[in-house]
Amino acid sequence: MSAGQDGTVKLWDVMIGRELIKVQGHNDWVWSLAFSPDGKAIVSSSLDSTIRLWNAQTGEPTMTIPIHRYLPKSAYFSPDGKRILSAILRQEK
Repeated sequence: MSAGQDGTVKLWDVMIGRELIKVQGHNDWVWSLAFSPDGKAIVSSSLDSTIRLWNAQTGEPTMTIPIHRYLPKSAYFSPDGKRILSAILRQEK
């Protein structure tokens, strides 16, 4: 997986170096990406103050979590895949 300042999330086949999925959903830098423990979902956090969930097979968005007044620096699944953990930074006024 890769992501960056253009707001895209990309999934790659590393054996042949080919992009498999490219999704655009964030409006700013994507800071972190993680697979769910079962590999079926991806979670991403962004400077646009959202955490997003994606279907890892299709790239379809499944949920957007707005984080008002804070910037989600990272987001990860709990070991059982039932929760998302996030580290946040408070935005300056």
